[in-house]
Amino acid sequence: MKRLMALFRSVLEESGAFCGVSTINDYKTVVDRVENEGLSFLTITLPTFSAELEKALKNEKVGSASFPGFAKRGCLPEFLSGFTRLIFDLRTGQLLLVPNIQAIRCVRQITLLFKRIELECTKERTAQAYAKYMQCEKDIRQHDTSYIGSALQTDFRKAARMMFMDLFCNIENNLYAQNMTPKHSKGSTADRLIGNDKYRQLEWPMRLQNVVPWDSALLPSPRWSAEDYPVILLEPGQERPVRVIPVPKTLKTPRLIAMEPTCMQYVQQGILRLFDEQGPLCHTYWSLCQNVHQEPNQRSAKQGSSKNDLATLDLSEASDRVSYQHVRDLLYDHPLLTEFVDACRSRKADVPGYGVIRLAKFASMGSSLCFPFEAMVFATICLMGCAAARAVSLDPHFIKKMRGKVRVYGDDIIVPVDCAITVKSFLESFGYQVNSSKSFWTGKFRESCGKEYYDGVDVSIVRVRREFPQYRMDVDELVSTVELHNHFYEAGWFSTAEHIKQAIKNCKVPEIPYGVSSVIGFWDYSPSLKVKWHPTLHKPLIKALQKDSYQPPNGVDGVLALMKFFVERGLVDPLPQRAYERSGRARNARIKTGWYEAR
Repeated sequence: MKRLMALFRSVLEESGAFCGVSTINDYKTVVDRVENEGLSFLTITLPTFSAELEKALKNEKVGSASFPGFAKRGCLPEFLSGFTRLIFDLRTGQLLLVPNIQAIRCVRQITLLFKRIELECTKERTAQAYAKYMQCEKDIRQHDTSYIGSALQTDFRKAARMMFMDLFCNIENNLYAQNMTPKHSKGSTADRLIGNDKYRQLEWPMRLQNVVPWDSALLPSPRWSAEDYPVILLEPGQERPVRVIPVPKTLKTPRLIAMEPTCMQYVQQGILRLFDEQGPLCHTYWSLCQNVHQEPNQRSAKQGSSKNDLATLDLSEASDRVSYQHVRDLLYDHPLLTEFVDACRSRKADVPGYGVIRLAKFASMGSSLCFPFEAMVFATICLMGCAAARAVSLDPHFIKKMRGKVRVYGDDIIVPVDCAITVKSFLESFGYQVNSSKSFWTGKFRESCGKEYYDGVDVSIVRVRREFPQYRMDVDELVSTVELHNHFYEAGWFSTAEHIKQAIKNCKVPEIPYGVSSVIGFWDYSPSLKVKWHPTLHKPLIKALQKDSYQPPNGVDGVLALMKFFVERGLVDPLPQRAYERSGRARNARIKTGWYEAR
């Protein structure tokens, strides 16, 4: 806790130096409140200050009820008043004609520094997250009752047909030609199989068997039969449910994800591979939905902040609110793809405290198909809303006109400003909740895909992810802290970066050239390097750190090794021998010093 407070003080003081204001009283306020409220003041209360700032920037005024929990002098809070006076008028609370953008960035950096630190939530907050998960299920079922058979459903099907027909037809052609190759992901599964153990899966649902026979999916050749690989075919009532578990997000609430059964995840990854291959060939899909690249959304957010022509929308509990009925309507004219998607979709979930439930949602985070399908559902609704806002029919000409103006990356949405309110209304009519505090269509602040801008200027901040390491053997903490130093250094917070360097000097982390990401070290524009030449190749090597992890022995041979070769061919070609001998998440890791190529 002392080292976190020391880091906070360094950030606060350097922020004051940037803006020419005193931060002595601000630090005293933080010390007093941390003594009374504990770490939750830094991780939960302070981030609400930033949320109020963003709300005031959106409204271009500080309201009378703004900044609850912080004493006020005039219209502005006393805490960080030196910064806020550079942004708003003390007497009226109105946004200044020329607000200090550096002050905006500093307030956000100070208040959001510890929001994403990976610490375990209390049992009460985790229980609340599970209760929200169950409430989402009730909301979806209630919405489906009024949605099915309505004009809204008909309009959604028509819009989806125009937008994604080419993509879905191409994928169906590949499915019909049996060009879908399943593959395993690196994630954990409901049946607790890891690494090469996934090639020994012995469960296969009957409804999956109807579209992807297990012998063609699990065996490399018809030469092998059920006698060589005994698989249990599961009836729908015997299928393994997904396991819903919490993972760190903030101390206020954890993120709930669902661990899919290995067999489901295996086929989901195969269908996802087809989307990745066919997506770039379909211009409408690729211009609206991005599953890999966040940069288009970030560029659009920057443009919207400076020109005020594009709005950014954010959805609450987006993945958990995507109804399976919406996905079925999305695929309404494509029965073969619908059959494949339905076959590899888990229908039940094991929710702690609630038992096994039947799912109305399409899938929770953890399903390989959750992200692309939620993006397509949201993109369809957004274009419907844009057409309604501009009082035109949704046709191919209008869809082409909206390219570059409507973008969806997961639940991060970009739409034209003049359509934002109507799009928000359409999303809510489909049962989704627009997070008003993180959605911006007025003012000059925009936020999308981890980047924030004000009037075209990047005001993104650096976040602490883990506590500082005590010793060099605290590998994850050491790697995270070195990354924290490098992010501050890159952002121009040199005093804070130096503070981090001194705080863990006992770990003896060397300096490396700025921008090098292949090894671990403190970035520096003019580092004092130890350099030598490669013994056989004409290239320099620098002395740096690297994370060395040990995967547990978990080998495959014979038919299973051959199957792994075919499944992963083209992803890593050729596979190293080690991949057939060891696999799974590393149990032990260490930091070692050596001579490495800088790149």
